[in-house]
Formats: sequence, structure tokens, C-alpha cells
Amino acid sequence: MTLQIKLIIAVVLLSLSCLFGVFIGYKVFDNKPQIVVQHSASEKRIDKDTIILAKEPDKNVKADIPMPKGATLDRVVKFSVKQKAKPKDIQEAPQTHRQQGDLGGKTGDKPLDELCPPIDISLALITDKDKQQRVVASSPNGDIVGGIDIPAHDLTIPAEPKKWAIGASYNSLKVGGIWIERDVGRIRLGVEAQSVPMYGNVYTARLGWKF
Repeated sequence: MTLQIKLIIAVVLLSLSCLFGVFIGYKVFDNKPQIVVQHSASEKRIDKDTIILAKEPDKNVKADIPMPKGATLDRVVKFSVKQKAKPKDIQEAPQTHRQQGDLGGKTGDKPLDELCPPIDISLALITDKDKQQRVVASSPNGDIVGGIDIPAHDLTIPAEPKKWAIGASYNSLKVGGIWIERDVGRIRLGVEAQSVPMYGNVYTARLGWKF
């Protein structure tokens, strides 16, 4: 076997080893974003006034309210609220008010469900164009008097990764140089320039894989 053939075999084996290393690095260290799959869940009552709503994930859900321009829909919440007025409280209301229908009936003798119908409320959690999460409320059969959205913590948004890098190099032969690199997806491209005695300017191209 000639020296030339040995060199070709060595280069091929080295290339295959590098490709295998890149493949293993991609499989082991690939930093894909974590996806938490949402599952259906049944309603759970905490106390007489509070319940955890039933959960039914739907990727095609649409908000029942107009969406601000540039906003992204993150969640839709719907529930009904029933007034806590008691029949006794209604019967003791002034007769003139009951006759005028202020409480939903003319005589005050109608069932409580008719006198105090449930109020439907629709809530939507959105992320606006400024990356701020806001809650929008709407009611088809009631007036939204007011409300407050109280975030429990700050919303952490990962910083935009930097794609460019530039720097200087210096090796054991006392040769210095400058280099520049740029990331394109998982690939890193770069070039380096050095001034080597007896050889003059030497340029080196770089190709790497991020993992």
C-alpha cells in the first residue's frame, strides 16, 4: 500500500470520525425548547365560592372578543356568575322597584333564576406587541364595571442570541491574528487572518457545529 493511499484512507477515516462526533453531539446536546403538553382535566371545587375550572385544550380556539392588533391569543377562560341574592332579600325590596322591573320581575314572585339570571363572562389572556401579557374581559349580558390583573411574577423572555463575534488570537509561536465568526442556525462560520513570519499573511476558514 502506497503512502498516498494511506493518506487518503486516513483522511476518510478522520472525516467519518468528525461526522460521527457531530451527529452524537447533535443527538445528545441539542437544546430543543421544552414543550409541556396540555391535558384535559375535570372541574374541582376548592370551597363553596371557588372552583378550578374544567380544562379542555383546543388549538383552534378563538376569542369571543375583538383582538388588539398585533396581539397573540394565549388562553381563553369562560365562566358564569350567579348573584347571591336570597329570595327573602328580593321579597323585601320596595314594591315600586319590583313593579318597575328593577329586579327582573313585576311582582317579585318569579323564581330566583329569573329575577337574578346568571352573568356570562369571557376572559382572554393575550400577549401584546410589547410582550406584555394582559387579560381582556367581556360579558354579553352584563356590564364590566372594573377589574384588576395581578401578575404573580415577572415574565421572563430569553434574550435574543447574538450572531456575530470578533476577537484576537495569539499562539505559542508568538503569532497573532484577528478573527470573525457568525452563527447561522446550528452552524458557525468564521475566518481568521494571521501574519506568519516567512509566510506572510495566512487566512484560515472556520466551520463548526453548535451543541
